[in-house]
Amino acid sequence: MAPHETVGTEWIAGALGLAALLALMNLAGFAAMAQDKRRAERGLWRWPERRLLRIAFWGGGLGTVLAQRHLRHKTRKQPFARHLKMIVWTQAVLVLALTLALASQAHLRLQAKQALGAVAMAVAGVAEAWPVAEPAVPEPAPGNAVKINRGL
Repeated sequence: MAPHETVGTEWIAGALGLAALLALMNLAGFAAMAQDKRRAERGLWRWPERRLLRIAFWGGGLGTVLAQRHLRHKTRKQPFARHLKMIVWTQAVLVLALTLALASQAHLRLQAKQALGAVAMAVAGVAEAWPVAEPAVPEPAPGNAVKINRGL
């Protein structure tokens, strides 16, 4: 596999992981709104708006908006609708900016990896050419015999 293919695959894998996470969060946002709508129809305890907005904030904004439109839930609550709209627009701008930044940096990551590879190859080449030093063993003085210890 060529180096540029590796960079592309890493970017695609990261993008797919992020897309999967966002899909789960949007599903959670839709489900939370649907459950809150059912509870409202039955007169039961409801989810606080803060919790619904928090789910939207952490990536479930689109699912929350779709549920709001499809289920006609919390459409007259203007503070909620306004906050939800701000969250979704902010997320859209962030996703666009992140996509553009990653796409524009892909060639720089490839160049960095190629440069690091070249440095590693150069270091490996120098290491192979470098003479391996033998451990220094003192030579016995002339006329002195070396005694070998053969155990106790």
